[in-house]
Amino acid sequence: MEAVGFGAGVLAFILLGLKSAKVAHDVLSAIKDGNIQVAQARSSVQGLQSTLERLSQCRLVVEQQDEGLLKTVKECAENMKVFVEQLSGLDGPKHGAERQWNKVKIFLKEDELKRVSAAVVGHTAALNIYLQVLER
Repeated sequence: MEAVGFGAGVLAFILLGLKSAKVAHDVLSAIKDGNIQVAQARSSVQGLQSTLERLSQCRLVVEQQDEGLLKTVKECAENMKVFVEQLSGLDGPKHGAERQWNKVKIFLKEDELKRVSAAVVGHTAALNIYLQVLER
């Protein structure tokens, strides 16, 4: 695969992950009365969103042919897409914070929310390493 085509593929997964992270952050931000797991998940997603934004602006992403970066970004985008699908339906008409939190508990048990938050932190850490290497 030529460098530009490869880089464009990486960039496409970065943008897909970024779009999903934004949606997830918006939904989690709408839950004002959630517990600490919601706040941690929101913070984790916000960190991932920031990293993906920085990656999307890094010109070396398009120039490099890094299979590891492609694999990491693709996995991140796919996991975020699944997370957003789980959150779908929560970003509808506002029914009050308590009802929203009850919906979150139905769709995502607290343990699941912890697991997703940990996975997001893992993606953020891995992508930050790539970003630091690219920025040097």
